[in-house]
Amino acid sequence: MSPFIGFCKDLSEHPPLACTFTFAWLEGLMAARLCSLAEEHDWKTWPAGRLFGEEGEYRWQRTATGHIHAVLLMDKGEPPNWCIGERVPLEIVTECSPRILWGEPDSSRPGRWYAPELPRHQTYPLEMQEEASPCLFIRRYRAENLGYFERCLAVALLKDEEKTCRP
Repeated sequence: MSPFIGFCKDLSEHPPLACTFTFAWLEGLMAARLCSLAEEHDWKTWPAGRLFGEEGEYRWQRTATGHIHAVLLMDKGEPPNWCIGERVPLEIVTECSPRILWGEPDSSRPGRWYAPELPRHQTYPLEMQEEASPCLFIRRYRAENLGYFERCLAVALLKDEEKTCRP
């Protein structure tokens, strides 16, 4: 079965999610957080974000009226009832591509990453290791006549000498 993308606008609450997600990327007015979903119990209160893992990604944004615009991109399975429109088949263009995140490990604060360009420490759901960079791993898709889509797969450390992508 091929990957698909679906969406829904003007939801009054988050729809039921049938798959398991591992990570949360949450965005608020003056805050952002990238964490393990297991440590984030109030993700539904954030105005925007993504839940993601190996199976797919659920992305949302709360509108000015308080409704939710939701997008679901999955690698297999069937679109749930709340997804609008026909199944849009997707072709995987890039299997896995790392994006290096901000910061160097802060030895004075375990579990925190520091970057002088940012106003505060970053926290990532990673065990720090020397000579490794925190990365967000991305998969890229293409839909005929619709363009390209990207989704998050995982957050992991990429050692400096590693050349291959593996979440």
